[in-house]
Amino acid sequence: MTLFKPTLILQRLIISRGKHIIYNEAFHKGVNIIRGENGSGKTTIVESIIYVLGGALKEKKDEFLLCDYVFAELEINGSVFTFKRPIEEEGSPALNIFEGSYEDALNSHDHWVRYPNRRTNNQKSYSEIIFNLLGLPEEKTDRGENITIHDVLRLLYEDQYTSADKIFVSQSHPEGNSKKQAISDLLLGIDDFELHDLRRQLADKEKEFSKYNGQLSQIYRILGSSEMDVSLTHIQQDTAKFVDEKESIEGKIQELYSEDNTAAKSEAKKEYRKIQKELTSLKKTIHAYEEEQNALVFETEDSKEFIESLNIRLDALSASTEITKALGSIDFTFCPSCLQLVGEDYASHQCGLCKSDIEDENRATGYFKMQNEILFQKRESEAILERKKKKLDDIQSALKKSKATLSQLERKHINYVNSVSPIEAEVRNLIARVGYIDRAIQDNYDKEKLASKIDDISKLKASLNSEISRIKDAIKAADSLREKRRGIVYTAINDTTVALIKNDPNPELSDVERIVFDFGKEDIFAIGKTSPAASTRTYLKNAFFFSLFLISLEKSFMRYPRFIIMDNIEDSGLETERVHQFHQDVISRSENADVVHQVIFTARSEVITEELDASELCIGQHYHREAGQYSLNIASK
Repeated sequence: MTLFKPTLILQRLIISRGKHIIYNEAFHKGVNIIRGENGSGKTTIVESIIYVLGGALKEKKDEFLLCDYVFAELEINGSVFTFKRPIEEEGSPALNIFEGSYEDALNSHDHWVRYPNRRTNNQKSYSEIIFNLLGLPEEKTDRGENITIHDVLRLLYEDQYTSADKIFVSQSHPEGNSKKQAISDLLLGIDDFELHDLRRQLADKEKEFSKYNGQLSQIYRILGSSEMDVSLTHIQQDTAKFVDEKESIEGKIQELYSEDNTAAKSEAKKEYRKIQKELTSLKKTIHAYEEEQNALVFETEDSKEFIESLNIRLDALSASTEITKALGSIDFTFCPSCLQLVGEDYASHQCGLCKSDIEDENRATGYFKMQNEILFQKRESEAILERKKKKLDDIQSALKKSKATLSQLERKHINYVNSVSPIEAEVRNLIARVGYIDRAIQDNYDKEKLASKIDDISKLKASLNSEISRIKDAIKAADSLREKRRGIVYTAINDTTVALIKNDPNPELSDVERIVFDFGKEDIFAIGKTSPAASTRTYLKNAFFFSLFLISLEKSFMRYPRFIIMDNIEDSGLETERVHQFHQDVISRSENADVVHQVIFTARSEVITEELDASELCIGQHYHREAGQYSLNIASK
């Protein structure tokens, strides 16, 4: 038989109390029937299955709470695992997972791995692990809510307590329509990986674009304005003008000194020149401080952005790990980069896109190595950032003191300018102008570097903008394909459900050709039937629920794990002949399927046929309360 992925098969279920095993039955592929009288513990068994798979029970039965552990030997996508979960009255106990059979697990105490209900800093949750084993993406809703294995099980299990008008198993806390829609899109294979990957790419590119925008903003803050002309040509022309002016001033100074070379050198001139020298030195110091301050401001921002980019790379690496695990089970129809059709000429051990050989063990080691390298870079960068911040604080303090000293010297300078000869005053003014020009020339050299960086960043932004537009177009195309796939799946659900209800011996829905359903709102009804009987609503829900499973046997792209539990077939007083018909439909559809699957349903003693009761489809004994035969053999233990 063909194995679609994901596929989940229960091979064995064990429930223990102390040292005693009170339930131990093997299950098989295809149809499995748990039968017995009302109150004999059929529902306890199916709830045990849901519980050991990571589900949360709305209420645990008394006899179940008398037990200690539930074990399940499972075949997941062709590989065998054993789950073990302790039975506790409150909370959500951890799940223990062993890679291998139940018998092997009994002889091994070292290879069990315990996974908590919620993810911690050091360990993934059991939902994430089960999703990885099944090859399901770690899905989130539009509001950022996580989809867990408990959420998935609510669409694989039809219980006795949920209204026939509702699709999902009911739970105690409310949830939004968007989450229920996201769960159904995930399992029906509507929200596909190509679209997930494109959205991740778009988010990464937009973050990168925002990072470059931040760098440009920082550069413009240093330059003083984003409106000024920072082109290399303009800056170089400006520098040339300053150089010419400086040469002209230096010639003028020489002329003025030659006119005043016979003047006596007084102590005042010596003091003045001392102040002038100090002013020149201090201005150079202040200029150097300002340059270093600007450089450090830019470097600290750059370091922060680099650290943020490392965080993004860590998140992307984690997401890439999960996507890589799941992509092995997906055949791409279209290339996520160019949207062209992907050829089918590749081997099972090769990537469907690039045709490279896939070596999972080396890839996992590579991921771990990459993660460690990024974490090392992050720690080093954070240490460097702290040193730069400390240095920036020191420079800003020194700059403040230097400017205060400069203010005092400038006041002295003004006093001396007013007390010397006109020629000396003019010379000093010209020297001050030369000092300004020198700073302007140096500033222009710095601006040339920034202008070059602006040009590089602008080119990167233009390239990113083009890439973002391409990805958005690809997302639009993928969205269109997704809606096309939704139409195909929803049409198949309608047609399969209608075919099943037309087999109902009760003619109430015999003329129905279309049903309406909405996973988000949990609506399901037949067109033209406004108030059907309660038993008919139950039959419709059974048919709809079973059709989701049946379509997964036809559509390989669906993520519904070819596994279903039905504990509600005979609810709402459904007549015996209608129950028999539905049993027959389930069995015949299963026998005709050529895809690996498993159906588990319960049947009351009053409605199961003698032939079916004696068949190999039944699991365990027929439970009779009056004979003291219950599913959990607690009394004898």
